[in-house]
Amino acid sequence: MASAYRGWLTVAGGVLIHLTLGTLYTFGNLSPYLTSYIRKHSSPDLQYTDSVWIFAVTGMGQGTSMYFGGVLERRFGPRITVIIGAWFMSLGVLLTYFTVQYSFEAAVVTYGLMFGLGIGVAYAVPIACGMRWLPKKKGLVSGCVVAGFGAGAFIFDQVQTAFINPDNKAPNETIAGEKYFSQEDVLERVPTIFLLLGGCYAAMQLLGVFAPFKSSSRLLQDTSSPGDSKHSNDHTEDTASVGSNSDNDSGISSRTIQDEETESMPPQRMLKTRAFYTLWFIMLLNGQGVVFISSLYKAYGQTFIRNDSYMAWVGAFAAVCNGGGRIIWGAVADRFSFKVAMLCMSCTFTSLMLTFGLTKLGAEAMFFIWVCLLFFGFSGTYSLLPTATARAFGPKYYSMNYGIVFTSQIISNATGALLTSQLKDQIGWFGLFYMVAGFSFMTESIHRKTTVTATKVIIQFNMSQFPAQPMMMYPQVPMPATVVMMPDSRVWPPKMMNIAAHEKSGDDLDNKKTVAIDEKSKTTISVTESTQTRQDLIPGASGAAVGITGAVGMNTATYNPYGPYYQYCYQYKNY
Repeated sequence: MASAYRGWLTVAGGVLIHLTLGTLYTFGNLSPYLTSYIRKHSSPDLQYTDSVWIFAVTGMGQGTSMYFGGVLERRFGPRITVIIGAWFMSLGVLLTYFTVQYSFEAAVVTYGLMFGLGIGVAYAVPIACGMRWLPKKKGLVSGCVVAGFGAGAFIFDQVQTAFINPDNKAPNETIAGEKYFSQEDVLERVPTIFLLLGGCYAAMQLLGVFAPFKSSSRLLQDTSSPGDSKHSNDHTEDTASVGSNSDNDSGISSRTIQDEETESMPPQRMLKTRAFYTLWFIMLLNGQGVVFISSLYKAYGQTFIRNDSYMAWVGAFAAVCNGGGRIIWGAVADRFSFKVAMLCMSCTFTSLMLTFGLTKLGAEAMFFIWVCLLFFGFSGTYSLLPTATARAFGPKYYSMNYGIVFTSQIISNATGALLTSQLKDQIGWFGLFYMVAGFSFMTESIHRKTTVTATKVIIQFNMSQFPAQPMMMYPQVPMPATVVMMPDSRVWPPKMMNIAAHEKSGDDLDNKKTVAIDEKSKTTISVTESTQTRQDLIPGASGAAVGITGAVGMNTATYNPYGPYYQYCYQYKNY
């Protein structure tokens, strides 16, 4: 119970930190003020499609530094890592007070690159810590923490507009179909807003790091007795326990396989799996829509809506949908699967982008609804992919592994900004909408390929404890069952098991061919397999296997007549 309490405190601290990191999404609201100011003081030809580069460079910086956040966490611990990244981001915001008065390029460095590098270092650590404390609720934990990231704009969109444009003045200058502010009393407040925002961010981040970020692994060791293979779900990582150490009559000597030690795949191994590249390309394609909508929704809305205060509220409620959507999509993935949730999300976003141009006909109300739904739609990318990364490759190297997955945003943001700035004048707003919808639609071909993961669990026992059996299936095993043929014609078909893991990450449920290998003769023997999901015990073993829904099979076996018989069971898990 105490561990669960600490776990949710860690989640709360992560939410507070992500509220500040997520002010990345206030750029769409801030862009008209910022672009108008820079046009007046240093770059008169600057357009909104050029300002997209600030948002894009932020995403590129985040993609570049997220891996190093995981490295720093392993070296210095979560608290120091988070405060380094978060305060570097806040420093970039504070310095923008000076750079915005100097040039657009300087503002890109401080409010783009520094902001993004800081986010990347601090981003994944609170999620990883929450998952370690609450390993049975990975989807919910990920959704809650990144909901803070999505909802940060709800607070700070209002702060920005109330400070810069308290009189709700409309943009009064139209150039090439885009509207800009030219009122001095509005523009003169633009630099000062960065001092206000930077100070608020730094204070909130300091409060957030006081949450109990330390993993529960030490608490687990303190509260469990030697040889005990059953731990409370609140205290452990996902654990597969097969039998006790000495209390069975079968001669089985078992191991407790802990998620932290055996399910976690280091980056160098992850890069060799198909699952990694599937996740990487999904994030790459979905990132195009995120760049476009997050940075330009207000610029497009201002072409037919003149109420600036209303536009700020649109951004605020869109942020709520962004945050809430991350929780909902995470819950959908927990309830069904990663594939189902991602397919639903992609179809929703594609449909909304194809019809976004119609909001001009529905004016303010329709624009409000569509923007909120679009933010809800793309939000799932940032809760589903962290969860899928943790499930596929384990929690131990999560910060580094997700950082590598997130490197797709370097290419995605650069491509999105380049296409937007170069094609806007040629294809117009509607052409951009269809282009973004096309990227989202492309992900569906990837989603239809089921991403799976599997694990290796070693069960050690002495064959002399088992009587010889005829070549037959055990009647209690569902048909068709897995049969392993031994060199001496003995058959030992274990029941189907559910055990978490990752060893053969990337195998596809559509290609469930398995073999048994006799290490003595180096022969390969084909075996059948069951797609039934069971949680029975291996014959003669005590203790229960950890249940995780998936299609399960008995895959590889080695036999040594002069020593222990090692049985390797793999579980294929659709996530």
